[in-house]
Amino acid sequence: MIKKGLILLILVITALAFAACAPAAPATPDEDPDAAAEIDQSQYIFDLFRGEETSAEDGEKIILALGDIDWSEYGRISRINEAEPFELLDWLYHQEINGDEQIRSLQQGTRGLDGAYADIYSSILTRVFLADQMKFLSLLEGLNEKQISDVVHLVAYGCWQEPEQIKADLVTLIEAGDLDAAAKAAAEELLETLENYYPQ
Repeated sequence: MIKKGLILLILVITALAFAACAPAAPATPDEDPDAAAEIDQSQYIFDLFRGEETSAEDGEKIILALGDIDWSEYGRISRINEAEPFELLDWLYHQEINGDEQIRSLQQGTRGLDGAYADIYSSILTRVFLADQMKFLSLLEGLNEKQISDVVHLVAYGCWQEPEQIKADLVTLIEAGDLDAAAKAAAEELLETLENYYPQ
């Protein structure tokens, strides 16, 4: 009887040791690590934002985290907490976004945009684009195809005030030959989109 008990104890200890050393189980098909990260970043931004009271340090963190925000999730979090989701977009519009990392993060932050969110984000992207068109286009390199397409269409939508001048500027940039391949392709796509949105 003692012998059987000893054997059972050894088996339990062996099983526990194996469980401790075994690698973590892979994510199941129902789990989406990227989606979880996006939700975390949306919550992270919500927690940092304090409207006009947002500190310069937290403001920088918010801008650099935009690449992983999901605007539909941010809106959901805001509503749960009885906050106004558009306040963040209004705040962003009035920020000086001119650093390379800041601009690229802004360009990547188009997930979950629709309706009024898209309208306001379009105006933010367009303002940054018009401040330095060549830099803005060059920083699109590294974004995936959908992100670039989203940015192009949002910027084109935001150029409604002076489309002809922006078309002329793009032609000049393209013909100057100073854009790299990715930036040139983006400029040509933007020019084509502007022609479709605002034909002469």
